[in-house]
Amino acid sequence: MPFLASELELVVRFVIMTFDPPELTPRNQIVRETMGKHVIVRNMLLEMLIDLQVTINAEELLEQWHKTVSSKLIAFLLDEAVHPTSMRWIMTLLGVCLSSSPTFAFEFRSSGSYHGLPRVLPSFHDCPEIH
Repeated sequence: MPFLASELELVVRFVIMTFDPPELTPRNQIVRETMGKHVIVRNMLLEMLIDLQVTINAEELLEQWHKTVSSKLIAFLLDEAVHPTSMRWIMTLLGVCLSSSPTFAFEFRSSGSYHGLPRVLPSFHDCPEIH
């Protein structure tokens, strides 16, 4: 199942484009994005990308997938303001990536992305399906 990196890059850019975090309130309170068509489309695409990733067996292709898709989506959408339904898909994607590739786990840790989890996850205390 060969993927064209350029096509995947376009899908990733589209998914990222759907996230436009709300402005911070004066008290620095986190305001989450509201449910809308953009969130529904983003969630559908995230689900499809996860389904595709699970089918990849070749290590080289999986590493290309992580560089083109997973790491960019996780880095950009790991945010307190993202809609909880999207965060659930991002956490699912993160779990699939960490369990499928020791290289991804090492790169995620060494890039400092693990430090984003303690910053972001407490803001979803009211969403047990994320934890």
